[in-house]
Formats: sequence, structure tokens, C-alpha cells
Amino acid sequence: MIAEEAVQIVPSPSQLYDEAIATAVTKPLGDATVKVMLPEYLICTALKAHRLKDFAKIEKMLEEADVDLEKLKILIQRFDLVESWHRYCTVAQPTDPKFLHLATAKRAWRRSKAEEPLTAKIRTLRHLRTKVQKIRYRPVKI
Repeated sequence: MIAEEAVQIVPSPSQLYDEAIATAVTKPLGDATVKVMLPEYLICTALKAHRLKDFAKIEKMLEEADVDLEKLKILIQRFDLVESWHRYCTVAQPTDPKFLHLATAKRAWRRSKAEEPLTAKIRTLRHLRTKVQKIRYRPVKI
């Protein structure tokens, strides 16, 4: 924890991490400033880890961060993460496996849900939790 914010400090084990650190942006954090990796690189590092819990992080970043999908596509190809991306698509089942419109579609869906009454939001939340449970506990063929 730094200034009441959860942080993760990761050493640089590969060229992907070296480039991610070199292109990191400086952000204020309390009274200090920190360098933060761009979301495209964070997604690639999660793909490189190739774990199911990292796929959940990818999903969250695609939903909440301003991800440059063209840059992400280039990085996935350049760092040989295409197979990991396909595994992610199999597990998470995003709406567009080619991911060109994934983040835009999710943001539009979230905006439409924000305008719904509270009871409808709760119903949607319960539905999504059930869906996540099914995805999380089904066997994955590799």
C-alpha cells in the first residue's frame, strides 16, 4: 500500500516488461508521483502470465481503462501472445473474438445499464454473477 492505494511492484523479466516500463506514464499518487504501465502493456503482461485470474484482470481493464485496441493488437502479435489471447477469448467469451469493438461495446452496454432503475441493476448484477460462476468453474481444454 502506498498512500492508501494498492500497488503491485513487478521486476522486469523480459523485453515486454522492459518496454512497458520505458513507456510508462507518470501519475500523481498522494504527495508522490509514480510511473504506471499503459493498459495495453498490462494486458500483455497478464496474457504472458497465462493464468485464469489474470484473465479476470484483462476483462476488468478492457471494461474500465481507455485501451487502444489497435496498439494492443500490435503488441499481442509482436510479443507472440496470440495463442494466449485465443485462450482468453475461449475462457472469457468476449462478444467479439477479434477484439476490435470489444471495449466500445462494453462501454455502451454499461452506459445503457447506468440509466436503468435500481431493481433492474440488481437483477443484471445477479445474472452476471451467475454467468461468471459458470465461466470460472468450467473445465478449460488446452
